[in-house]
Amino acid sequence: MSTINFIHETIDFPEMTAEIIEGIGRIYTTPEGAKYPSVTTVLSKASDQSWIAEWHARVGKEHAARVLAQAGRRGTAIHELAEEYLKNNVAYKKGHMPSNIFMFSQIKSILDKNITKIYGLEVPLYSDKLKVAGRVDVLADWNENLSIIDFKTSKRMKLREDIPNYFIQASAYAWMTWERTGLLPGQIVIVIMFDDDNPLVYVERTRDWIQKFIDMRKSVDI
Repeated sequence: MSTINFIHETIDFPEMTAEIIEGIGRIYTTPEGAKYPSVTTVLSKASDQSWIAEWHARVGKEHAARVLAQAGRRGTAIHELAEEYLKNNVAYKKGHMPSNIFMFSQIKSILDKNITKIYGLEVPLYSDKLKVAGRVDVLADWNENLSIIDFKTSKRMKLREDIPNYFIQASAYAWMTWERTGLLPGQIVIVIMFDDDNPLVYVERTRDWIQKFIDMRKSVDI
């Protein structure tokens, strides 16, 4: 049982609805009725995705579907564990598989040490300027610095140079936070958990990545 009690100063963000449109991706509807693509949809459209088709061809569609479904279930479980833990829920493990609990346990001490105040969990965000929307895992102070915090899971080690889109994605969330609240998270924190290795934490500056997202958004006509 954790002895940590995270401090919450929750900022109210209006909810959005979302739908998956075949051939396009996830589309959010803002409280004002605007329809914007998700950040991940924009990134997938603006990035080279040929490796996915090559992987499907190499391993077979059925195997690929099983791997993706398993990864999706694990990612959802880890995010649920993290969210409940950060809510100070002492029963955060209830109903979860031991393997997922073990994976999450590897980052508990990291969260305890670094997160000092939480402003939102699974925060719905959108930008009328960039015409994009999405949800960020955590908006919080990380070592006293307002940060966008995103959790990722992976079967294999990912080095900093392997994950530019993670930083670009988080920078878009930082922009949307600023547009919605006037508060600019100057820091991006990516926490990655692995099957067979210790977790890694990457910390970047928002300003080093936001222009890359702006350029990618301009290249996607949704």
